[in-house]
Amino acid sequence: QSLSAMLRDGRLDEIPQVTHDDSLRRYVEQRVALKAQIAQESRTLLPQHPHMKELAGELAGLDAEIRIEAEKTVAALESDAKLAAATALWLGWPALFEYGLAASLIGGALTIAILALRHYDLPEKLLSVGFIAKLAEKNGGVPYGIALALAGLVIYPHTGVWTGLAHL
Repeated sequence: QSLSAMLRDGRLDEIPQVTHDDSLRRYVEQRVALKAQIAQESRTLLPQHPHMKELAGELAGLDAEIRIEAEKTVAALESDAKLAAATALWLGWPALFEYGLAASLIGGALTIAILALRHYDLPEKLLSVGFIAKLAEKNGGVPYGIALALAGLVIYPHTGVWTGLAHL
């Protein structure tokens, strides 16, 4: 089933990339704590009490934040899947294994490099560049689309399409 359908149906816990996302995990932990507080307070306060209304508002806001973060994660996953599928069409079936292998190796190297980068305090001049600041965020994701694109560029010259064009 598609990720968008799972998100639309509220089945976030069935999407591994969403459940493993650190920022989402923190939101879910906050939500659990808030639900526990609401349960505790509901023993002595009615739902119409101002404090209960305040807690309900906080819960609704937290749910909205969780949905926004989950939508971002799902959109990134779907974009990567579309890029991989389009690249696979260009490369053809014979080069698909090599493409997957190259994407995995480049993605792993990119992940290690970005995680290493996050252990250093970068100069403000570098952090003023938007995409560098985004990469340097301690809990940010890794732009796997870059690995997919680089893998395509590495494998493409060795495909039948490219070698066929070379003989023209």
